[in-house]
Amino acid sequence: QNMLDPLKRWNPAFKELVRESRIQTATSFKEAIVNRHKAGLDTPNVFVQITGVGIYPAGDNNIKYDEDSKIDPKSGGYMSRLVEDWEDAAKLPSDVPTRNVFLRSGVVLGRNGGMIKQIFLPFYVGGGGRMGSGEQNMPWIHVKDVSGIILHSIENDSVKGVLNGVAPQVISNQDFVNAFASSLYRPAFFPLPDFVWNLVFGEERAAIITKGVTVLPTRTEDSGYVFRYPNINQACQEFSQLFYQDPDIISTD
Repeated sequence: QNMLDPLKRWNPAFKELVRESRIQTATSFKEAIVNRHKAGLDTPNVFVQITGVGIYPAGDNNIKYDEDSKIDPKSGGYMSRLVEDWEDAAKLPSDVPTRNVFLRSGVVLGRNGGMIKQIFLPFYVGGGGRMGSGEQNMPWIHVKDVSGIILHSIENDSVKGVLNGVAPQVISNQDFVNAFASSLYRPAFFPLPDFVWNLVFGEERAAIITKGVTVLPTRTEDSGYVFRYPNINQACQEFSQLFYQDPDIISTD
């Protein structure tokens, strides 16, 4: 369930739908692996579960979180508790030989989905601007680095546990807006203040956008992964063309 569906009211029923859509899916995969192990069958080498940086309490840019940071999920509210329960649902028993990898993804940037797909047209016609104050830090990652980290986790038997799926460059929301607008050769003078996001999504849900957090990919880089798009300007240049063609896809025509 898309948490940022503007057509859904942020109420207890929708919160439970968001939660169960994640918990039940993770539980189903875990149970399938455990049942194979109990039956004496081979299990996958690795189970990669993508969760989110929402586990880290937002609101203070000066606090830096990496994979080894001690977190009290209660201090981060709904999102922190959700990610904690999500990862617990995917955690395999110690006797199962399958490696667990938890990829805590930041805002995924790519032309064919997510935030960029939603904001491309407004920014392209010059109607973009900062989201909230613009001062909040925005943990981000290019979609090709998400897939790259997944492949890295599959191919390297030493990779396990939590990996932060965020680019190493720490940026604010305003930094992102500047980079994206510049890649489109457009101005970005139309901010959407906090109260608009709160009105559309509800304050708790809008905090995903309006409240910042600083997240570092320490274990991700220590594991040997090299980011393809470590810089926001490079990332924005990749998906800024009006008629986008993925350079990684080779035509078979």
